[in-house]
Amino acid sequence: HRVRAYIDNYLAAKLRRWQRRFFRRVVDAYDLTALRQWHVIGAGVGGAAAVYEDMVRAGISKITIIDPGVVETCNLATQAYYRSDIGRPKVQCLAKRLRKINRYVEVAECQARLDDMDDAWFAQLAFKPFVLSIPPEKVLIIGGTDDFFAQSRINRLGLQFGLPTLTCQMYQNA
Repeated sequence: HRVRAYIDNYLAAKLRRWQRRFFRRVVDAYDLTALRQWHVIGAGVGGAAAVYEDMVRAGISKITIIDPGVVETCNLATQAYYRSDIGRPKVQCLAKRLRKINRYVEVAECQARLDDMDDAWFAQLAFKPFVLSIPPEKVLIIGGTDDFFAQSRINRLGLQFGLPTLTCQMYQNA
């Protein structure tokens, strides 16, 4: 127990030192303690990928990204992906970038269609994806899809679980 406590204290001190360096320009602008308590669930990581990057830069430390897609050539013109990402799952590519921004961010990747998730699966993703850390106190769902039915499901999940929900979409005839 004593060794585990020493390791935990050492790692916590190392994290605090890194955060002071990493966030020193925004420490007075953001409530970093509050942001660390949030878990962001992002459904749709194509055009919305930059939103998740900015959230990690702002101090969000727990994020779940959901998207069934793989990077295609046509995505390069409108989404924050690169030629080297073609053929790879979007969630995998974005998770790698998020970890490059903040090495302490916890990212849960889910390469699936939101419509294929039942409520129990979503609840598991929302409330228990991070085994090694304290469960999040607050959860925010972001819908950044280009599919009306997925956006509708996001809104229904937010209402059902009583979670704040932000949706931003662009689809034909919207």
